[in-house]
Amino acid sequence: EEIVEIEKETHRLAVVNMDWRYVKAVDLYVLFSSLAPPNGLIKSVTIYPTEFGIQRMTEEEVKGPVGYFDGENEITDEEENGDSDADNEKLRAYEKSRMR
Repeated sequence: EEIVEIEKETHRLAVVNMDWRYVKAVDLYVLFSSLAPPNGLIKSVTIYPTEFGIQRMTEEEVKGPVGYFDGENEITDEEENGDSDADNEKLRAYEKSRMR
């Protein structure tokens, strides 16, 4: 991957790919405060959802988990007998997409 360089430094930090159902601003504030130098100051922590995140949350409120239950009408013998590797992979892909 190419790393994008910025010309002017900022005092902001972006945290991505987190499970935002469980991570709150106060959690990040405590974490960053513990990592700051003794005279360091964390002014504020705010969570801004992306446009993609807002769209996905809206879809999930109406339709439920997007992409996880697609094609569930056909049930094979393997799926009836317990968890299959395909189901686990679908769940992993769904959880990974939620972090975006």
